[in-house]
Amino acid sequence: MSETKAKTVKVPKVKSVEGKAVYEVGYLVMPSVSLELLPREVDAIKAVIAKIGGEVISEGAPEMRPLAYTMVKPVGPTRPRFDAAYFGWIKFEATKESISEVKKALDGMEKIIRFLLIETVRENTLYGSKILKDKEEGDKPETIKAPAAVVQSSEEEIDKAVEKLIA
Repeated sequence: MSETKAKTVKVPKVKSVEGKAVYEVGYLVMPSVSLELLPREVDAIKAVIAKIGGEVISEGAPEMRPLAYTMVKPVGPTRPRFDAAYFGWIKFEATKESISEVKKALDGMEKIIRFLLIETVRENTLYGSKILKDKEEGDKPETIKAPAAVVQSSEEEIDKAVEKLIA
């Protein structure tokens, strides 16, 4: 199993252009969906975005991932438990007023276990294990120069320097 290193990124305030903002939806699709039908679920999410006049900027194809904890999704009279799911994401631009429609539509999709809808920036903020691996292979070890000899100052010299700064 590959390890993914997470990096905390400070996201700048998002600026709207012509009343639109950039959003990203991360979603978990039930593992019971076959690989042949998985694109249909993604297309359904894209159709919701297109219906509200949104424009897809980029996306990550769904991949089967183990979940950090067991999730429960009520489906009809049953409450199946999931330990794995297909994780994917879509970054898109839409008006702020239409986002509630996207949320409502995603809430109604039976095959989506859970989703997260956030406002983000247009730039690519992906910093995954592939990038880290490439960086580690391409970088040479950095040499750190030792500091010049440290001069020990007496207490009297320090006091004189402080008095000089204050005066």
